[in-house]
Amino acid sequence: MTAARLLRDAHSGDWWYCDASGCREVAPASACPRSVIQAFHQREYTGAADMRRAVTDIVPGLPVPADAAVYGVGLNYADHAREVGREVPAEPHLFLKAPGGLVGSGTPLLRPVDHECLDYEGELGVVIGSACHRVPARDAARFIAGYTVLNDVTLRSLARPETLVLAKSAPVRAAIGPALVALPLAAASDLALRTWVNGALRQDSRTAQMVHGIADLVALLSAVIELRPGDVIATGSPFGSGAGQSPARYLEAGDSVRIEIEQVGAIENPVEDEAAG
Repeated sequence: MTAARLLRDAHSGDWWYCDASGCREVAPASACPRSVIQAFHQREYTGAADMRRAVTDIVPGLPVPADAAVYGVGLNYADHAREVGREVPAEPHLFLKAPGGLVGSGTPLLRPVDHECLDYEGELGVVIGSACHRVPARDAARFIAGYTVLNDVTLRSLARPETLVLAKSAPVRAAIGPALVALPLAAASDLALRTWVNGALRQDSRTAQMVHGIADLVALLSAVIELRPGDVIATGSPFGSGAGQSPARYLEAGDSVRIEIEQVGAIENPVEDEAAG
């Protein structure tokens, strides 16, 4: 591990700053997540006090605010657009997930009782580090705290323009983790991204295959919306979703989804049926 990263302990809720020398506790569970992320972005933790632990001793929880805004970008990999029968859009297809429903690695993904077509989408998540509005693409890197792994959970039966907000707002909206990793924009723009379901490789791509790059997405969103620390941009998913299998293979109770991004880490979540009621 070389890049600095911010983790939240899944058990205690405390925040830890980790680098090549180890991990140091930097904020208690009661701290405001947006403030912690902003401090990480401003490099306030590089001289943090001791209390060292190995990163392997920390069970990672959700590294962003539970109420973080998650801005999604649909069809941002040409091969994924083709596998779901859509044209590659000239402009990004943007959507917003309903608030809440964010979990860390290890927490079950819930399949709704009345929607069986639960799908995975492995994505690179961009986490905003300081408030920004009307940021040109050339300055986007100044406002990014770091990167994380994201499973953009999707109810595929509702994945139509008129019901996309419903498709992207399953009981568990997204799994995010294991950490917030500070990488240069150039490095984040070309990372290996892979997804496995029950140990079988389903997605195998690179972030360089995005149609619309990270800086352009920050510029586009911030042109209208003031982005806040801890907000997340889900940058799109490559070929290999359940919908793209022949025949389609959606998630079922008992499945396990693992998503790994080079230099960032991996998340793995089991699938369970939502309780009826």
